[in-house]
Amino acid sequence: MIKEKRLQNPIRKKILLVDDDEIFCLFMKNLLIDENFDFIIAHTLKEGMLLLEKENQELVFLDNFLPDGS
Repeated sequence: MIKEKRLQNPIRKKILLVDDDEIFCLFMKNLLIDENFDFIIAHTLKEGMLLLEKENQELVFLDNFLPDGS
């Protein structure tokens, strides 16, 4: 019988979510956390830009209507 090899510590992909709606952020995090993603959440454009410069993300979700710009 051949056993399937599974990764013990799979590499988790990072998602940056920039949105001022905290409920939406929690919804997205809960929706995708089991899909092997780590979340970095920013609630302002300024905070999101700072995180974008110092973190490596595979995907960015950006709210088009942030209070401090988009």
